[in-house]
Amino acid sequence: MVNLIFLIFISSIPFNPIQYKLSFVKNKVFTFTPQGWAFFTRNPREEQIYIYKIDNNGRLSRINQKHSNFDNIMGLDRKVSKISVEVQYLTSNIHKSEYTETIWNYDENIFGKVPSKYISVINPINNPLLCGNYLIVKQKIVPWAWWSTSRKVQMPSTVVKIQTKCIKK
Repeated sequence: MVNLIFLIFISSIPFNPIQYKLSFVKNKVFTFTPQGWAFFTRNPREEQIYIYKIDNNGRLSRINQKHSNFDNIMGLDRKVSKISVEVQYLTSNIHKSEYTETIWNYDENIFGKVPSKYISVINPINNPLLCGNYLIVKQKIVPWAWWSTSRKVQMPSTVVKIQTKCIKK
């Protein structure tokens, strides 16, 4: 495993003192790891974004965003990626001051303050997946050292309610 990671790392460097005698090695590495080293470089502490559909009774239902889920054909269905792009687009023009600070942990049924006001946004994306009322939660990730604790962890979060109007094209 360490050799594979080392090979990916060396292959992703444009010029390096370790050159391959066989030129096809670099091509094979990028065939199986098209992202190269970038796959390993995500910030493990970046905020997690959770999306909840709000029904007519005000109940929240979490939208599945896991690629490695049977509903998403173990990552082959690109719907989760499209949802992530739509959320980024829809929230890009919402100012930080419009988010409400709260605490959140859906897995432990800890819900903090939810704003009463919706922010209207237009979803101009072709064949949109997000139309209607949603709650967007940006939560700091639970530190790995806290996962085994028996108490319910309350994480600082920011939330915003959006009312998404889709444009039919």
